[in-house]
Amino acid sequence: KKEKSEKVLNKSLKEAVGLLKPLQKHVETAEKEKSELRRKLIAEKKRAEAAENSSSVRSGATGSVAGQGLDFDHTLLQQLESDKAELEERVAKLESEKASIVGGS
Repeated sequence: KKEKSEKVLNKSLKEAVGLLKPLQKHVETAEKEKSELRRKLIAEKKRAEAAENSSSVRSGATGSVAGQGLDFDHTLLQQLESDKAELEERVAKLESEKASIVGGS
């Protein structure tokens, strides 16, 4: 009877390990995506800062060319802020997903 119980337990454990492997791969993939998103977020922040610095340097200039540059910088800055918000949202979603997977196993 003990041997039969051990065999059933071992079989159940093997099945559980088999189910955990795909989850582990999913978590690893999510970690890689999270790292990539963080790198992109940092790059976007640097671009936004550079655009902001460029904008403030040009703000003292006069003439229509400088005005067009400011419009471009403002549009670029808005796009960068939008991209940043999207990336932050995706990172938060991945972290939440990871927490639920790790907490659920």
